[in-house]
Amino acid sequence: MMTLPFASHFPADVPAFWSCFFVLFIFGFLNGVLQSQVFALAGMMPFKYIAAVMFGNGLSGIAMNILRAILQLALPSEDDSFYMALIFAIGASSVLVAAGVIFTPLFSNPYFVYFLNKSKG
Repeated sequence: MMTLPFASHFPADVPAFWSCFFVLFIFGFLNGVLQSQVFALAGMMPFKYIAAVMFGNGLSGIAMNILRAILQLALPSEDDSFYMALIFAIGASSVLVAAGVIFTPLFSNPYFVYFLNKSKG
């Protein structure tokens, strides 16, 4: 996640484009894999949990656009685009670390374990 702002910061345009393309290609692949796992995990639960996953996905898109507008107003110069990308990358990395930490105790939750065992057999 943290490689994207630095990949786009090459002095020449062509290496910056291809390095960003490569990093975003990997992001797209991993996003597809992880999103299918999230929906599979929510699919083991009652149907309202899939709706909550979809709602959270839409809400995160709205929140990122609001954050982008705030940063665009706070950092209006074109030279500040690297710092804006760095703020987004740090924020996204923080959310991913928090999600990993929160996911770990999920398997000791009796409610989740009930649906996990129910889906297996």
